[in-house]
Amino acid sequence: MCSGLHRFFPYSSAPSSRASPRISCSKPQAFSKGAGALLGDVGIIIALGAMLGALMTESGAADRLVTTLLDYSTPKTLPWMMAFVAIIVGLPLFFEVGLVMMVPIIFVMACRSKQPILRIAIPAPPGMTTLHALLPPHPGPLIAVSALHADLGLTASA
Repeated sequence: MCSGLHRFFPYSSAPSSRASPRISCSKPQAFSKGAGALLGDVGIIIALGAMLGALMTESGAADRLVTTLLDYSTPKTLPWMMAFVAIIVGLPLFFEVGLVMMVPIIFVMACRSKQPILRIAIPAPPGMTTLHALLPPHPGPLIAVSALHADLGLTASA
């Protein structure tokens, strides 16, 4: 019964859009306006991150970084090292750009260390998420600091 549901959901929006009281000619324009605004902002950020990742690959920076990391880690500590690298990469960047920039490092690390790619890739997003959730000047901590009326300088130094 559940196996056929995924075929139904893409088409379930058509009857609901026909039943909508809005004028039918404005629906595509409203969709393109909303999707265009979202994709315009996020798309540029992700494209810049992909360019930086490609520069890291072509210049050999990803290879050099992986070589240094493999010198200082063991196969057992490699996931922790990848989480630490994600924290360092994510400090000055947007979350999306940091994830896109980690892709070349993850692929080179998995190839060189002969570890499964998921063992290398899975620790990176939690490391970056932790950074963006706990360290100012990222949005989450700034919202918490303003809600609690705390001093940003003391919070960042603690």
